[in-house]
Amino acid sequence: MFKLAVFGNPVEQSRSPELHHAFARQAQLSIDYQKMTVTRDLAQAVRPFLDEGGHGFNITSPCKFHAFQLATQHSTRAKLAQAANTMVVRPNGELWADNTDGVGFVRDLTVNKGFAVTDKVIVIHGAGGAVRGLIPALLAQNPQKIWLINRTLEKGLVLAKEFLSLGALQAVPYGQVLSDVDLLVDGSGFDCQQFAGLNSVQFTESAWAYDLKYANVMTPFIHWVKSREIKNYTDGFGMLVEQAAISFFLWTGFSPETRPLLT
Repeated sequence: MFKLAVFGNPVEQSRSPELHHAFARQAQLSIDYQKMTVTRDLAQAVRPFLDEGGHGFNITSPCKFHAFQLATQHSTRAKLAQAANTMVVRPNGELWADNTDGVGFVRDLTVNKGFAVTDKVIVIHGAGGAVRGLIPALLAQNPQKIWLINRTLEKGLVLAKEFLSLGALQAVPYGQVLSDVDLLVDGSGFDCQQFAGLNSVQFTESAWAYDLKYANVMTPFIHWVKSREIKNYTDGFGMLVEQAAISFFLWTGFSPETRPLLT
């Protein structure tokens, strides 16, 4: 029996238990995957889970930075992002941190959606933990340029400087005209009225818009995207599935098929 969990706040809406139990059925493995709300301190919330023999867990907002700090060992992906969404409990009890957000996002975008990142112009809106995981994975695909827009320009500038050595990344303020954009990624968590600052972004005919959030109803960002007449758009469920599959492999050694969960 693999004892697994997702920690964050909120976690009530999380579909991670559903996904991992589906993966477990593919692998013919027995798992126990629970939702755990972090009310104050992540280390305090995790301790009972570890004491009860937990094998690994996912981390969702707003705890990805704290998870990275809690771990004693880190993957290259986690080190680049300085944030973690997947934790593996080593046999000696040490925590090993990884960030599967970026590789899961790129797989959904390129394999499931058929979007080739190479030489494309990309705009990322937001600068939180999920975005930090995305940037190295996107830059590794050699886009022409990534523009970063954030509510606090200073935070965007710091983030752009941090990743500048990996590729063409630049932070810009709201309202700057950005032309021939092939992909817009939203990781801001804003509501519908707050996307007006992106109205200066000009898109190609075949452009995609990608919301890192997922929901059973149309998200505020997708509402805004439709108002801009962008034809290709998606929420973040595909990314959730793909990053979860990588987490499952890290815990169990079994690489599940994701397509059945996306159709």
